[in-house]
Amino acid sequence: MALCITSTPIGVTQNIYIRNNVKEKVEANAKGNKGAYSEELFAQEAVSYIGKKHDKPFFVFLSFSTPHAELAVPKKYFEQYRGRFEETPYIGMADGKADTVYEPFYPEQVAQPNATTAAMITAMDDYVGQVLTALKSAGLEENTLVIFTSDNGPHEEGGADPAYFEAAKPYRGTKRDLLDGGIHVPMIASWPKVIKAGRIDSTPIAFWDMLPTFAQLSGVGLDTMPGVLTNGVSVLPLLKAQGVKLPKRVMYWEFATKTRANTGTSPYQAARKGDWKAVRYGPKAPMELYNIVKDAGESTNLAAAIPELTHYFEKLFEEQLKIGR
Repeated sequence: MALCITSTPIGVTQNIYIRNNVKEKVEANAKGNKGAYSEELFAQEAVSYIGKKHDKPFFVFLSFSTPHAELAVPKKYFEQYRGRFEETPYIGMADGKADTVYEPFYPEQVAQPNATTAAMITAMDDYVGQVLTALKSAGLEENTLVIFTSDNGPHEEGGADPAYFEAAKPYRGTKRDLLDGGIHVPMIASWPKVIKAGRIDSTPIAFWDMLPTFAQLSGVGLDTMPGVLTNGVSVLPLLKAQGVKLPKRVMYWEFATKTRANTGTSPYQAARKGDWKAVRYGPKAPMELYNIVKDAGESTNLAAAIPELTHYFEKLFEEQLKIGR
């Protein structure tokens, strides 16, 4: 059994949601009203599902969008942070102009964006707590794997100021970046019956490893559904035991965009092999090479100093550009 709860791509007070492939109206948000907060609705749905009688193991995918643009949060969370931070008000489209491509998507003014951001994180923390409490109340806490993570680094649009909170520290870059500030995110795994509390593991893993992991956990082969292809690996052995080594591999990222001027055309590319990471912001852009273990902030470009390794990654990038195009 499975429940998939995903956030809307834009906004946290939407008036239409999809439940089991059927559109549903959120009457509290009809006609421009903001009576319901989507993140709270998602948490309530997850808690309700967990509380039902389950004869078999179940899977819940709960995708909060907060903290995210738009910056919006229920008053009870905002009041905890009102006036506590230095603020640069976000004017959105109040002056009728769009300074970036994002203002039309997030047009409303935010007087205290830093306080709102902090409140959104507190709200999410509360909602995650409600889910964990539901598992405990159902007697499922000890033998349930809970994974908490993020899809990318902190964002800047909609009035958010990741620099103020040092949100990506110690990494450089933000969302839509292939420097580690854009793609290196925390991951917390809780499974009291299996995972020893307090363990820290620096093994690089990625979201493409989640499908093989959940498949192995469920005893389902990756060939069960025709057409399912993945180059990920199951990290279940790593979760179960400290010191387990995953197969050596090269990890590759690609982001198609044209929003970063002066570096050539899309796509951005990055790859990691062992301690080394290469980044290129467009096929015509210069190569960047970093020892990602010794230089987590990617401050020292060693592309010219180690030409053989740089050429290896450059060749890899060119080969990837030919795939599926």
